[in-house]
Amino acid sequence: MRLPARVPALACLMFAAADAAAVDTILHNGRIWTGDPAQPAAAAIAIDDGRIVAIGADVAILRLATDDSQRIDLKGRRVVPGINDAHTHITLGLPSVDIELPRDAGSAQVREAIAALPTTGDGWITADIGMDVLRDPAMRRGLLDALQPQRPVLLTGWTGHGMLVNSAAQRAPDWRWTTCPPAAGWAGTRPAPSMAACTNTRSGRRAPACLRARRPCAA
Repeated sequence: MRLPARVPALACLMFAAADAAAVDTILHNGRIWTGDPAQPAAAAIAIDDGRIVAIGADVAILRLATDDSQRIDLKGRRVVPGINDAHTHITLGLPSVDIELPRDAGSAQVREAIAALPTTGDGWITADIGMDVLRDPAMRRGLLDALQPQRPVLLTGWTGHGMLVNSAAQRAPDWRWTTCPPAAGWAGTRPAPSMAACTNTRSGRRAPACLRARRPCAA
């Protein structure tokens, strides 16, 4: 059962069990994370009309139950407040032809879509790619250069934490590979034309498998 995340921690909704009215749902025999250093854990939690009204020991919280209350035995399971990750990725805003691909498109489909576009003209070629394509050792700068030797190509992992580019993208005046974003990050390269550049910013995670070396950036 997923509990609504009304507040940052359960501690903000703690009431004395004796003062709480009868409730409609009780979770007991569990491990409740409260977020309160003074009382970091509890065994039971009482909920009424979608709101947490009490936490504490099993005996105290079960006293709040009526014949109509639902009792859920957690059997030692962990309960935490809802964790909501609301965020966005700010795009580069490059003048480009964006290739629309299904998220599960494979490397062959990505290559065909890139090859189908004119090799001359203004504007970048961009696309969101799946993580399998990002990790594909065949999807490297040499391959992208063969498909599009003049137009910049930027293939971004749909998670927003990795990308592949061709040589034209690295030379493009509106993209500086020696400068990291304001929140810092790093860009990694491998020597020889078979290399594709990858970047990873903000997340602090390890690079995708396409990256074999890292060049740290200053914050």
